[in-house]
Amino acid sequence: MAKPTVCVIAQEPRKTIRLHQMVRTLRKFGYTVVVLMPRFNMRFRPRFLSASFRYFGIMLQVLFARADVYYVFNNPDIGLPVLFKKGKFIYDVRNPWGAEVYDLTGQAFAAKICERIELVMTRGADVVVAVNHRLADRAKMWGAKKVFLVPNYPAVSFKPSVNREEMRDKHGLRGKKVAVFTGNFAEVECALDLAQLFPKVLDKVPNGVLIMIGDGPQKPLIQKYIKENRLEQSIRLISRIPREEVPNWLAVADAVVVPRKANMRSSPFYCPESIWKVTEALWIGKPIVGGAVGEFIDTKLPIKVAPLERFHEAMIEVFEKPPKITPLKEFSWDYSEEQLKKALEALS
Repeated sequence: MAKPTVCVIAQEPRKTIRLHQMVRTLRKFGYTVVVLMPRFNMRFRPRFLSASFRYFGIMLQVLFARADVYYVFNNPDIGLPVLFKKGKFIYDVRNPWGAEVYDLTGQAFAAKICERIELVMTRGADVVVAVNHRLADRAKMWGAKKVFLVPNYPAVSFKPSVNREEMRDKHGLRGKKVAVFTGNFAEVECALDLAQLFPKVLDKVPNGVLIMIGDGPQKPLIQKYIKENRLEQSIRLISRIPREEVPNWLAVADAVVVPRKANMRSSPFYCPESIWKVTEALWIGKPIVGGAVGEFIDTKLPIKVAPLERFHEAMIEVFEKPPKITPLKEFSWDYSEEQLKKALEALS
C-alpha cells in the first residue's frame, strides 16, 4: 500500500533545522513529502503591511494545500487552517511559543493569544510530537490525544570535515581558550549578556576567545559593545554559516556555551535534548556550560550548569580544568527516527 502524502508546514522552512531532519526521515520511510514554501515574499513599506501580506499569503497556501497528512511546526499560527481540512494532523512542538513571545516583547496580551493558539492546535492534532519532556508533559496536560517525544539529536553523519588544529590555525586560534556560541543573537538566548560578561572571563583567562556564530536583533548592540571596549580580538562575530560547517566550529571549542536567564517565562521548558548545539556537542565530546534553567538544573549529563550571574565562573573553571567528555553516541538521530516512526504509525 502506498504511503500517505505529507505536507510539511513551517513559517521559515529554509531555516528550520528540525524540519530538514524530519523531511529526510519521512522520505526514508517512504512517504511522499511536500514542503510548503512561501510564495508571497515581497517586501515593501510600510513594513507592517508587507509582513501582513506575507503572513496571510502563507495561510492561504495552507488553506488550499492538499495532502493526506499535515505536519505543522511551531510556531503554529499559520497552520490554523489545517483544523478545518480533511486529513490527519501532526503538530510538532519545538519551543514554548507564547512564553517566548512574552520574553521577547513583554506583551502579555499577545503572549496569551499565542498560548491560546498553541492550546487549540495541541487539542486539535491527531498526534503531538514534542522535542523534550517538559513540552510533552504540557501537551498531555492540555489534552493532546497522543504525544511522542522526538529529541533534537544529531545525525550519525554529524562530524567535523576539517582537522581541529588546521581550523584553529586558519582562524588565528592556536594557543587560545575558545568558547563557541551558536544561535540567535536575541534576548532569549542571552547573546548580549554573554558578550558583556566575557571580560570577566578574560580577567582570569587572558588568552580566551569567544566565537559568536549567528545573527539576530541584538547583533548591533553586541557590535557596539565590542567596539567601545576594544574587544575585537577577544570576541569575534561570525554570520550564519552553512549547516555542514557547524561541526567544524564545535570541534574548535574548548567550551560550548548555552546561557539562559532563569527569570524568563520560557526558561522552565529548556532541556538538553531540545537544543541542537547541546546534543551536537555531546555527540562529538565537547564540554558544555549551560544555564541553570529547566532540566539543565538536575541533569545527569556532563554539562557544567550555572546561573547567568555566575556563568563566567563556570566558563573559567572549564577553561582552567578541562573536563574529559566521552562522546555520547546514543544521542543520535537514529533514536529520534524510531520515535517519529511510532508517531506516524499512531495516525492509522
